[in-house]
Amino acid sequence: AVGVDGRRAESLAGLMDHPNLVLACENAPRQSVISGPRQLIEQVERVADTFGWPSLPLDVPHPTHTPAMAQAARDLRATAPRVPYGTGRWRVCSPWMGRDVGDDDPVDLVAGALTARVRMLHTIRELHAAGADAFVECGEWAVVTKFVEASIPGVRCVVPLSESDPVEAVRALAAESADAGPPRPYAVRVPVPAGAVATAPVAAPPTRVTVPAPTAPAPAPVSYVAPETPAPVAPAVAAPTTPPVSDGLNYASVLAELRTLYGDFLGYPPDLLGEDDGLESELGVESLKQVVLLGRVSDQFDLPDLRSNSSLLSVGTLRRIAESVVAGRAEAAGR
Repeated sequence: AVGVDGRRAESLAGLMDHPNLVLACENAPRQSVISGPRQLIEQVERVADTFGWPSLPLDVPHPTHTPAMAQAARDLRATAPRVPYGTGRWRVCSPWMGRDVGDDDPVDLVAGALTARVRMLHTIRELHAAGADAFVECGEWAVVTKFVEASIPGVRCVVPLSESDPVEAVRALAAESADAGPPRPYAVRVPVPAGAVATAPVAAPPTRVTVPAPTAPAPAPVSYVAPETPAPVAPAVAAPTTPPVSDGLNYASVLAELRTLYGDFLGYPPDLLGEDDGLESELGVESLKQVVLLGRVSDQFDLPDLRSNSSLLSVGTLRRIAESVVAGRAEAAGR
């Protein structure tokens, strides 16, 4: 995943001049996915870093949305069992086919997604242009809705399963859209590899676009192609009232270093970075930049396991990161 638009991401992939290294997904105006051989992806990372573009390798079992999967697609078409299927009750727009799904065989749909580019950004904007102005994500976490908000500022997005009363959250959104006229069923099929940047199937009436996010990397029902996604983020743990202290690294000194690190990267005066300010909710630091910064913290304090602490991304604050650094250093010192 690279934090730039599709045009620049495609140019970056083109520098390597390899047929299997391609722009796989255009998720948002500043978020794209490049797919290809591992050694070339490592080169892509180095070039992106040279330009100062945030990037994140996605932990997926195999490449997808690339010509490298052509043989797998042929094998799937030849060997997958065929089952009876009928006409769907909802219109389904495919961001990798570039059209509504018609009387297409489900196996062919899945096989086609292995090699085709996913144009999520364009599909979201086309749905909005057609009348969709509210998006509902049906998973636990805001995944696709983050792409929606980045692609169409000002639209309404809700993630009911993250609310204390999911049913009421949907009812409130429906009430807001009651004057928009009768709904016209619509849906979007989205097989996109993820991480802090994954996508999922999307379904929507013209005033309410439903966006089911996957709950696991397992295949979804036949009517969808499930993306590979990160494990669910662990819930936030309440911060202790007393900052932890370790040998040679106390909370105050770590916090000061983090303020300098984050301030230099984000262009903020360190004194303006409050220890309890939400990095995303209050400071507007997008998830991909948070991943890059957490990697730099991991390198600076020699804590490789810190990179995999996804809870520091979901509810990230400098306090929680500083406490994790101090605790990690204490554990490394054998205490």
